[in-house]
Amino acid sequence: MGRYPIAAENIASLRKADTGFIAAVILMCGLGFTTLYSTSGDYALRAFGDTLYFVKRQGLFLLIGFTCMTALVFINLESLRRFLPFMVVVPATVSAPFAPTVKTLVPIMVKPPD
Repeated sequence: MGRYPIAAENIASLRKADTGFIAAVILMCGLGFTTLYSTSGDYALRAFGDTLYFVKRQGLFLLIGFTCMTALVFINLESLRRFLPFMVVVPATVSAPFAPTVKTLVPIMVKPPD
C-alpha cells in the first residue's frame, strides 16, 4: 500500500460526491455576499466611508475558510484524529477567559415570590 490509503478508484467517486457540496457552499456564500452588501452598504458608507467595508471583511474571512477547507481535503482523517484532543482543548482553554458569563447573556431579573 502506498503513502495514501485511498485507492485510485475511490478518488473519482470522492471528487464526484464533493462537487455538489462545494457548489452548495459557493452558492450560499454568493447569496450571503449579496445580502450583506444590500443590507449594510449604506451603513458602511456612513460609518466607515466605504460601501464595501463589510464585504471586504467577509471576503477575507471567506478566503481563510476556503484555504482551510482546501487544506483539509488533502489531510488523512485518521492522522488528524491523533490531534483531536489538542484541537479541542487548546482553543477552549485559550478562549475561556473571554467567553461571556450566563448573566451577561441573559439579562433577566427574577424576583422571588413574596
